[in-house]
Amino acid sequence: MRAREETGNIAGLRAPSPADLLTLARLPLGGLFVLAGAHRGAEIALLAAAGITDVLDGWLARRRRAHDEDAPHHGDWLDPLCDKLFVAAAVIGIWRAHHPSLALLLLAVTREIAQLIGVVLLQIVPSLRRGYRYRAHPLGRATTVAQFLALGAFVLGLAAAPAFAVLAAVLGVAALVVYARRVRVPPGAAA
Repeated sequence: MRAREETGNIAGLRAPSPADLLTLARLPLGGLFVLAGAHRGAEIALLAAAGITDVLDGWLARRRRAHDEDAPHHGDWLDPLCDKLFVAAAVIGIWRAHHPSLALLLLAVTREIAQLIGVVLLQIVPSLRRGYRYRAHPLGRATTVAQFLALGAFVLGLAAAPAFAVLAAVLGVAALVVYARRVRVPPGAAA
């Protein structure tokens, strides 16, 4: 067991899993999206690549966890963080290149904006953090799909972009309700 702990452990850090590496791939994809300018083909390809890494990292993590429950995995918090950073980069890139309605663009990322506020609250109020489960939920996944559809529609200048932005916002708010219910306030901590 000791040898297993030392494998991939340099200065107390574990090597990232293949799922974590796929998750981290969304960071340079986001940077490339900002640099893509108004090259619609490149933007759509980057959205597709980010979506594929998002699906594959979750699949790999579940598969690995099924074979080894003790396998190191950071995806419960790393995946949503990289998602948000990619989406932020995509919003910046789309705004710079295509100038859609800022209100609609922000509506498409309602969940990310609200979750950022929630994460800050979790950091400010340590009692809220105890026992919080950073786990995906089907509504969260559906929100991500709707966001990618909205972002793609903005890139392509499709008339459906506002509908996808509203759908992403509605699903995002529903997902936030689920995530908020995961916060367990210990008795006496709400004073």
